[in-house]
Amino acid sequence: MQPLMSVTRASKLSLLLEGKVYMKQVVNAKLTKGYEHWKSEFENEESRKVRSEAGITIIGYGWSPQTERLYVVHDIESMEILQKVMAENQHLLDKSGVDMTSMEFVNLEDLHFQESD
Repeated sequence: MQPLMSVTRASKLSLLLEGKVYMKQVVNAKLTKGYEHWKSEFENEESRKVRSEAGITIIGYGWSPQTERLYVVHDIESMEILQKVMAENQHLLDKSGVDMTSMEFVNLEDLHFQESD
């Protein structure tokens, strides 16, 4: 079976949604309190509201036991908006157990979708 999505270049993918230009981004980080704890905090009402008000759309997320890292794929209007939201809601990141020193951001430019066998 071939992957449903493969990324060939990391940079910026602009996507026209509701008259605004968005970019897809993959964020990964280590967790200090475990994936299940993070997931519970990430899915709570306060966190959902913060993302909704900032126009952040979650495409997917998951945990990799091989890398021991959390991965989140989202659409954002700009990195500046994401940085502002993170700064204003640092307490949510701390509460969820995100190791801020380990965070990595990859902007996606060129996505290829393949049909599965």
